[in-house]
Amino acid sequence: MSNGFSHLTSADLTNVGRVRKNNEDSVIRLPESGVFCVADGMGGVQGGEVASKATVDALREEFTASPDAPFAVTSSASARLVARAINRASRWIKGRSEERGITGTGSTAVVLVFDRVMPTVAKVLHAGDSRAYRYRADKLQQLSTDHSVAAAAGLPDDKTLPAMFRGVITRAVGLENTVQLEETPIDVAAGDVFLLCSDGLTKMV
Repeated sequence: MSNGFSHLTSADLTNVGRVRKNNEDSVIRLPESGVFCVADGMGGVQGGEVASKATVDALREEFTASPDAPFAVTSSASARLVARAINRASRWIKGRSEERGITGTGSTAVVLVFDRVMPTVAKVLHAGDSRAYRYRADKLQQLSTDHSVAAAAGLPDDKTLPAMFRGVITRAVGLENTVQLEETPIDVAAGDVFLLCSDGLTKMV
């Protein structure tokens, strides 16, 4: 299949930062499929790292090995494959956690899928507080809305929340067998720059 996304250029970067010793973020770029994802794990080295990796691995398998992958030529079709992959990862993560008797293991996910048929449209799918942004005409616009206690309370951040609610997200991969991904259609114009990132960037930078 010819590359219908040759007009896209992409790059990724991850850094453990200055606070934690382990990096619970995972990233996947599948430019030939027009699919990009950042996942941020929760639950420490034995949980968070595994959960975020399971999330991106499921996406990789869906878009490279699934018999449906060659037919995902629209952003809507790709979104269906994303949901299937994310739910498969969620079941696996939850089952693994139950086997080990641990709770709170999971991963955020923010996925950007482009359209091979109509290059002017795309979709953002996400669960948690990892975000998608679009930079256009010198303006940075947040495309996703955090699934967090702070966002549910209508607050711009969690600094004014009691400590027990800070950093608490309300939706993630692995907490339940299925994940309700929020799907946001977006338009794409020449020169747009899209950024997918975890809260390690948005809270620190």
